[in-house]
Amino acid sequence: MGIQEFAQIAQTNANCVRICLERTYIVGYNGDNPVYDSLKGAQIDTILQAALVLKLIPIVELHDFTDGSPQHSRVQANLDSAVMFWTEPSVLAALKKHSRFLILNLANEPEHDNDSELEFYNACSSAIASIRTAGLQVPIMIDGMHWGQDHTFFMNNGNGANLLAGDSKHKLLFSVHTYWDSSLVPDAEMTNRFVSMYNSNLPFVIGEFAYDIGTTCTNTINYHLIMDLCQQYHIGYLYWWWGFYNATSNTCLSMTHSGTYAGLADQGLEVAVTYANSIQNTSVKPHLITYGNCLTGINENNKSFEFSVSPNPSTGTFTINSLQEPANVKLLDLLGNEILLLKQTPFHFRLPLHVPVFI
Repeated sequence: MGIQEFAQIAQTNANCVRICLERTYIVGYNGDNPVYDSLKGAQIDTILQAALVLKLIPIVELHDFTDGSPQHSRVQANLDSAVMFWTEPSVLAALKKHSRFLILNLANEPEHDNDSELEFYNACSSAIASIRTAGLQVPIMIDGMHWGQDHTFFMNNGNGANLLAGDSKHKLLFSVHTYWDSSLVPDAEMTNRFVSMYNSNLPFVIGEFAYDIGTTCTNTINYHLIMDLCQQYHIGYLYWWWGFYNATSNTCLSMTHSGTYAGLADQGLEVAVTYANSIQNTSVKPHLITYGNCLTGINENNKSFEFSVSPNPSTGTFTINSLQEPANVKLLDLLGNEILLLKQTPFHFRLPLHVPVFI
């Protein structure tokens, strides 16, 4: 994703941008031979800053493992390699600098039908631990098995819940790439899959989807239904992909073939703007990234009312304790929307895990 496209993406009212990084990139040619350089932390810093200036939450991911080539065939090796990149000192410094608003998509589609669920779980678990040991406290997004398309791993055998419990920060997102061809996944099955994700109380997100699996460009995926179900079941989505000013870089899956907002057309225009559950019609920017704080009009130095929350962080069940007896306690999500108003003590309750809570 080129930095110059960020301003165009922001016009859709998107609240985030997923940024595909590769560890090496072409800087020129020696005759017909490409000349490569390594991606540096300073470059990542510039990219993240460019997104944040436009109030776009940067979701950075490492794209080196997508093709399933033999040297990247096993998930443990892939995620070990990804962790090595993210924790390289200059890269780590850039991530920490912007950690207040950053989401780390650990690696794009790191598992390619070659590993068992246990192997995938162990690889994810060790990668999460390594990222936390390095001092990164950001939310970590993990793509599902089978090129990201399998949502069931996270629900099987308590895998998702156990990964969340094992993360010292309890800040994970489970990403599913819904390249679900309608001939194999009809509408009823698509709906059932979303219902199961919602009912799991796990923090799912649709990390990629498109109108086609990318080989025929004949609308093989019911992308309208995906958008409808995301809105119905409060699951965020990321569409693949925007497009570039450099027209030769675009494909039939590009939302715009000029890299610009004005160039949006066909399904890209629908997803971004015109469809009822488009980005522009459903995206909400968090109060924190817009204004720099979660709440306004509050004297944060006022100690007249003190309380504690335990356990903190919580995986869904927590207790609010106070020496005073407040008239009520209002719970807000990160967008400032009221989740629950409590008018009695003691306050003890459980909320679904897919609802982020600010107290």
